[in-house]
Amino acid sequence: MNRIMRLAKGLMIILCFLIFASCSKKEEVLILKKGTAIITGKVNNLSENSKTIRFAAESTVESIEQTALIDSEGNFRLEVELYHSQDVQGFFKKGFIKLFLRPSDSIHLVIDETVFTKEQFPIFEIEGTNPGVDISKAIQKYIRFCGEYSFNPDTKGKSVKEFLDILQKEIIRQDSVLERFCKSTKAPEAFKVWARKDIKYGVANYLFNYKFAHKNINGDLFDESLFPINDDNAIATSLYPLHLRHFALNIGIWQDTLTLNLLRKGENIDAYQRCINTIISNVEKGLSRDIMCYKLLLDLFNESFEDYEVVSQKIDTYIENETLKSVFFEKENEYKKQKTLDISYLDPETNEEKEITGDFWKELKTKYKGKVVFVDIWATWCGPCRGEIPHAIELDEYFKGKEIAFVNLCLASNKSE
Repeated sequence: MNRIMRLAKGLMIILCFLIFASCSKKEEVLILKKGTAIITGKVNNLSENSKTIRFAAESTVESIEQTALIDSEGNFRLEVELYHSQDVQGFFKKGFIKLFLRPSDSIHLVIDETVFTKEQFPIFEIEGTNPGVDISKAIQKYIRFCGEYSFNPDTKGKSVKEFLDILQKEIIRQDSVLERFCKSTKAPEAFKVWARKDIKYGVANYLFNYKFAHKNINGDLFDESLFPINDDNAIATSLYPLHLRHFALNIGIWQDTLTLNLLRKGENIDAYQRCINTIISNVEKGLSRDIMCYKLLLDLFNESFEDYEVVSQKIDTYIENETLKSVFFEKENEYKKQKTLDISYLDPETNEEKEITGDFWKELKTKYKGKVVFVDIWATWCGPCRGEIPHAIELDEYFKGKEIAFVNLCLASNKSE
């Protein structure tokens, strides 16, 4: 009896150890939380014509596209709004920068313009005490280790299976390069995790090329066994949200003739409701599914706020993540505030002063329906803006009678100006 009790006790200890070990290896639950990462920098050997440096990335919530001004001393500063850790790309002259940022991170770059003018993957200094700094340094070394390799798979004459085989071989090739790099340097574990995801979903985005090179597709192009769509922690690579978007468009629109026809007829409400319902029915619950629905609702919001208001009545059904829902609530409030603007203008036919109260852009689309609308935003205090006035008049005369309208929007609030 005592022997049985000792055996049972031993088994319980082993079981508890296994449970503890499995829990310790489990990835932490990902939480979206808004924060600001700060990028500062110093450009050495700055030339007179170098005024800006650009940073960009696809993201879960909003695509990042920001430009920092470089002052006469070569200094720049940029604040980037993030909701989670992810990579961000920088572009200066010929050179390419890739950083890993977390909300509330602060990172400082030291750049030599002469090097960035000559090299695509130049060496630059990365300074800071955040964990993201070590990952950014590893990314810089890894990019230089890989060198200038171009992967551009040919889609012509390839079946879905053949094309997926090509992509799988490329993932294996890049993984082997990553392994060699990791053996040659002491890269942080977080870098290795990011790099593997970045490789997989970087290759996944070539599915988009195949889709638009073939009208009729036989087979599962967006193979989830090769490119999972429930890998929530993969949002650390900016390429994963892009893959989710493509997957959502594929099952919700591209493969659905009825949804396509609804969109062609301009029946956006029915089309988007059907598309999102397709995603809800076919994709497992979780952050990744929420991101797909969020991206589609954001498209509709940007296209037609009125249609978005109808579809978003079921936002609690479509999206569970409270942070993503709160972003829409903020956008709605901002949009409604904009609708209260009063804008005065001179009617070109009667020369009378008239006023648009409410949604200016909607009124503009209605007024010039069927035409390309060129909006020039200027101000009376801006010397170069005033200098462009004669040329704006010339441009208007040149295109007179064509399907284009020129709107010169002055930001001055004083009518006497």
